[in-house]
Amino acid sequence: MACQHQRALAQHQAHESGIPAGKVYMPKCKENGSYEPKQCNPGTGECWCVDIRGFEISETRTKSSNNLSCDPPPNSSNCPLLRCVNDCEHGFEMNDRGCRTCQCIDPCSQISCRGEGETCRLVSVECVNWPCPSVPMCLPKKENPCQNGEPLKLGSSDELVTCGPDFESCPLHINVNLVLLENMQCAVPNHVSYYII
Repeated sequence: MACQHQRALAQHQAHESGIPAGKVYMPKCKENGSYEPKQCNPGTGECWCVDIRGFEISETRTKSSNNLSCDPPPNSSNCPLLRCVNDCEHGFEMNDRGCRTCQCIDPCSQISCRGEGETCRLVSVECVNWPCPSVPMCLPKKENPCQNGEPLKLGSSDELVTCGPDFESCPLHINVNLVLLENMQCAVPNHVSYYII
C-alpha cells in the first residue's frame, strides 16, 4: 500500500540525513495499509486530515492537534471547488489559505541528495492495491550513472560497451561487479559495474 511505501521511504530518508525519526513526518498507516485520516508532523507540531490517497484535505492543517477530528473529515467551505485537468500522483499543493490548488506536489523538492553525482528521480514500485504512487529516490545522475569512473566506451568512439550478464562476456582484464541501476557498464581501473534501472 502507498502509506507503507511512503512510511518506509520516510524512515530511510530520515536515517540517511541523520535526522531522528521523531523529528520528521512519518505517515501513519492503518493495519490494512491505508492512511490514518489524521496525520501529524512532530517536527513542525502540525496535524492535518487526509483523504483515502493520503492527500491533505483543504483547511485542516492546524497546530492544535487535540481539536482536530478527521473522522469524518471537516467540510472546507471557504475553499473554491476545483476541477483540475490533471490528477496529481503525489497530491496537490496548498495555497497560503490552506486550500488545495491544481498544482501538483513535486516529491523530489522535499529531498536532498548526497553528493553531486546523485539526483532525485521517481521510481515505480510494486503494490498489491491502489493507490501506488512512484517514490522519490536519490540515484546516480542519468548522464553518468557510474558512482566512480565513466561509462565504458568502445575505444575512442562514443559507443557504449554492452558486456555482462545479458550480453557478450567482458574483456578478460576487466573485473565485473553487478549493481542494479541502469543497463550500463562503468569503467574504473580494472573494474566494471553494471547499472540496471
